[in-house]
Amino acid sequence: MTDAKADPKMVISMVIKRCAVPDFSIAEAKSQFAQLVNQAESGKAIRITRRGRPVAVLMSEAEYERLSVPREGLLAFTSSLRSQAVSAGIALFSDEELGGLRDQSERSVTDLT
Repeated sequence: MTDAKADPKMVISMVIKRCAVPDFSIAEAKSQFAQLVNQAESGKAIRITRRGRPVAVLMSEAEYERLSVPREGLLAFTSSLRSQAVSAGIALFSDEELGGLRDQSERSVTDLT
């Protein structure tokens, strides 16, 4: 996908389709709910649709918890990684050395207003 303005819902839908998540209409899900919960509990996500359009996903509690855990930002991750490397005796670039690696060329500024 090369379009930078891709609809996030479309992207999510494409990712789910690639993962071969089975679709069930709301009526089908209602009539087979216990079986679908068992499948979700065993690790298989189930997509629920309304009139052919995805509206919900049934997944295990473990997968939901994994996806719900707040993730640290890049700066915190980088700082943690650097601290671990220093503790392990691994030599890293200093901030000054890293600063020298940055592209210092002038760039045009795009007006975003």
